[in-house]
Amino acid sequence: MPRADEQSLRPWLARLAASGRLVEIAGELDPAAGLAAQLIAHRSEPVRIARVRGSTLPVVANLLAGRSLIADALGVAEPELGRRLTRAIDAPLEPRVVADGPCQALAEEHPDLAQLPIPRWFEHEGGPYITAGCIVARDPRRASATGRSLACGRWAARGRSSASRPITISRWPRALRGNAAGVCRSP
Repeated sequence: MPRADEQSLRPWLARLAASGRLVEIAGELDPAAGLAAQLIAHRSEPVRIARVRGSTLPVVANLLAGRSLIADALGVAEPELGRRLTRAIDAPLEPRVVADGPCQALAEEHPDLAQLPIPRWFEHEGGPYITAGCIVARDPRRASATGRSLACGRWAARGRSSASRPITISRWPRALRGNAAGVCRSP
């Protein structure tokens, strides 16, 4: 298992680069055209793209694109991965809520999604989207950690400070298709 000071993105990228497993793309890419093409071309390899038009941020992608990468990131042997994940699911850790931390060193008061290098994946898509984004939401009426929700999935950028999860009924399991309104209705 990686040490606590190694459990962040920068040390993981450094390990991938040192082992020759990180594809580095230096030229500027367009988020509406070339960015998605490069990510798809290297879909099974970790990628770092230094420059994306319209953003000051680099892109890293495909960091967990296979069992060997996931095992390496967790610091376990690949044959042990399934057992290790099963044990973690069977005995989850309680979240430790802290007042501040390294991930909060830079907090945007008024976020602007247009500043992020979000690719447009397909020509006829409704706009740019993040394929595997995670959002943690907190219910301001509940102070405990149980008042939080984690949602991972495909997020479409919908303006400066909002994103949505598009619902495609045709991809839902057959049993849910007839009851889509009931499944989506708010309590």
